[in-house]
Amino acid sequence: MSLNRRTNVHDLDNEALAFKPVLGAMLARIYHNPQSNEEYRKRLQQMVEFWASKEVYDQETISLMKGEMIGGPQTNSFPATAKDLSSASADSGA
Repeated sequence: MSLNRRTNVHDLDNEALAFKPVLGAMLARIYHNPQSNEEYRKRLQQMVEFWASKEVYDQETISLMKGEMIGGPQTNSFPATAKDLSSASADSGA
């Protein structure tokens, strides 16, 4: 996520906007992966803190990401993807 392309520190760049809807779920899956140890979890938290310090996302978004990351992945983390897949198969006559 490029901070130096911004004209206003509060404007999100294209990459930050693209990842915003799914980043919490992605972090949660990594954080709660059985292969992730405590050191790795600490580094994930530090990464989110870094984003907060650089104002990559607003404080509310950072808080939501932290909560989702620590709270764990939801069973339906990517509902749009599942919906798109089911409607695509219905449209194709499958």
